[in-house]
Amino acid sequence: MFWTGFAVALAWLVVATALGAGADDYTHSALVAALIALLAVTALVGFLLWRGDRRTPPEPAHYPEVWGGWLYPLAVAMVAVTALTIPVTIVRALAAMLGLDSLAGVLDTGVNLFLDNNPGVLGRGLLGLVVLVAAVRFAGRSRMVEAVALGGFAVLVLLDAVGLVPGLQFLHDRSTAAMGLLASVVALVAAAVSAVRRRFGRDRAAGVLTVLLLAVLYPHRDLISDPLSTVLVSTGAVVLVFGLAWRVFTEAEVTNEGSPRYPRSTRVLLFLANALFATTGVAFVALSRGLGTNADPTVWAELGDATLGDPLYLAGLVAGLWLVLQSGSGRDGA
Repeated sequence: MFWTGFAVALAWLVVATALGAGADDYTHSALVAALIALLAVTALVGFLLWRGDRRTPPEPAHYPEVWGGWLYPLAVAMVAVTALTIPVTIVRALAAMLGLDSLAGVLDTGVNLFLDNNPGVLGRGLLGLVVLVAAVRFAGRSRMVEAVALGGFAVLVLLDAVGLVPGLQFLHDRSTAAMGLLASVVALVAAAVSAVRRRFGRDRAAGVLTVLLLAVLYPHRDLISDPLSTVLVSTGAVVLVFGLAWRVFTEAEVTNEGSPRYPRSTRVLLFLANALFATTGVAFVALSRGLGTNADPTVWAELGDATLGDPLYLAGLVAGLWLVLQSGSGRDGA
């Protein structure tokens, strides 16, 4: 079974890479940025393991369930910076209506100056520093799954912030396809060396297959998670409606449990409020023909996919690589 899955995944990766050659996902800057992200996350995971007195990170299967509990808090924190402009925008509109042109002009200039300096990226960078501290603390408490996942998030948003520095803009060119390709190459080379040395055991086999499957399946995550929207791509409004309905019916796992600090009733209300807000946004976009504007919820969905989905993907890649590269066979990172 392993060799069948390995052959299929490897062939899929080769074909996908060949078909994507020359695309933006595999440019020189994209590969360099992806390599920097992989090295940075790997170095951080090594530090977190040292901090938690562990030899290996948790297996990739442990991350999705734990990471799901952090999505809402991180999403709220990420949009908080943008939400600060809402009251200012309201006051500016009222000032214009009341004939206070000077006040409206000052507020308009301030908002434009604020928005022109990438507040979202800088805000996420500050959030990344806070999350990085939390990851280190979690590692010290042996909560390695949260530590590694949050560490991956922190590294990616911090790299985005560093990419605003002149000369480092190429850091924004990284792609998940490039990260998957580089991780797959490293895993295959390490597996080949291990096989020659007759040290290719079950753990390394699982690591190689994990990396390859992540590399070939993650680019098709939309089809896997929301097949109806992928089929009905002909009409934007239909995609939005079906996509929203699908997610409401299938993505309420966070409401199935609770904790003293995050009770189940709060989770249910937050999930319903989020669904209502998304429905309102879809209705507004449909009525105002606002696809592609700031009111379009798909813009926020793409941001969430990149900032909240990529860390989980990267954590899985690094954990898989660790299984391949480890010198021993112990599993103490779960």
